Amino acid sequence: MPMEQIVERVAERTGLPLNTRTVERVLRALLAHHDFWEIVDAADEVVPIVAETIRVLDEQGWLRVEPHGIFLRESARETLEREWGLRPLPDFRCLACEGRGLDPRRLPSEGIETFMTIQAERPRAIIDYDQGYITPESTLARFAFAFMRGDIQGRRILVLGDDDLVSVAVCLMGEPREVVVVEIDRRLVEFLKYWADRMGWPLTVYSLDLSQPLPASFLRAFDTFLTDPPESMAAFRAFVGRGLAALRGPGSAGYFGLTRREASLFKWHQVQRYLIEQGAVLTDVVQNFHAYVNWDYAPKTRAWRLAPVKSLPDKPWYRSSLCRVELLTEAVGEVDTVFDVHTFNDAEASTT
Repeated sequence: MPMEQIVERVAERTGLPLNTRTVERVLRALLAHHDFWEIVDAADEVVPIVAETIRVLDEQGWLRVEPHGIFLRESARETLEREWGLRPLPDFRCLACEGRGLDPRRLPSEGIETFMTIQAERPRAIIDYDQGYITPESTLARFAFAFMRGDIQGRRILVLGDDDLVSVAVCLMGEPREVVVVEIDRRLVEFLKYWADRMGWPLTVYSLDLSQPLPASFLRAFDTFLTDPPESMAAFRAFVGRGLAALRGPGSAGYFGLTRREASLFKWHQVQRYLIEQGAVLTDVVQNFHAYVNWDYAPKTRAWRLAPVKSLPDKPWYRSSLCRVELLTEAVGEVDTVFDVHTFNDAEASTT
């Protein structure tokens, strides 16, 4: 089957945009891995496309889907390597920093130790709010990156949703002027309030649904925002758009995570266009900066239903890039927009 025909069949069945490079990434991953979750991780493409590509190849007799893994047949491997010139991609990432470009272990040891103690007591992620927090090492790295860029110390900081507990790291080691967290999960609201009171932090926590507008007092009031949004465009606007509306103006900065597991490059294009329209510029994109803890509710997700082999992942596979934006003009952001929470998922979503 020619590459173009694979692309056409996968596009037709998923209803998602893709091209030959998309399928090529999946094929390279299949050359190197047998576990479905590792294949998704290596392909760096949305789960529905990876799963459907495997299904198409299986129908063509290119591979074997077995209870313990997915295996290319030797004839298919020869076609990919000899005729199509495909090889597994090498991995030259720094082993010390895992490709992040910084070492959070250089943060104050006492702060790291306290953060690790606090985060171990956090509420477990639940599917109700599409939660899935990053590893504590990823949270420390995100904080260190923002601190290093001058976006933490002495700043007024807004955190839109905080199951990652980045506000804890900021308050422990960042010397912020003020930190405000808005969070829909009452368990996290009470958890953060408890530690703020106990530690005497300049941290205020509000119970707020981000499908609704921010309080007027939040608008044009912060120097920095941090968030990790769901990845439909509606959800991105609800989280990042509200973050932009909360920034003071030119020179203010925002941070968010964006995956390739639930956001194709076509969606990345929409995201970048939206940011430009808002007067923001992407200053940094660090690929796969965040690794996510495997959530307990995995068998309830769409990714599980799509997976050709029903086995729980035994290592992190869900990752997102760290994105930093800086305002060049005053952003409009999402001030009065009310979003339907049902639009927070789309055809590329897989973790709900």
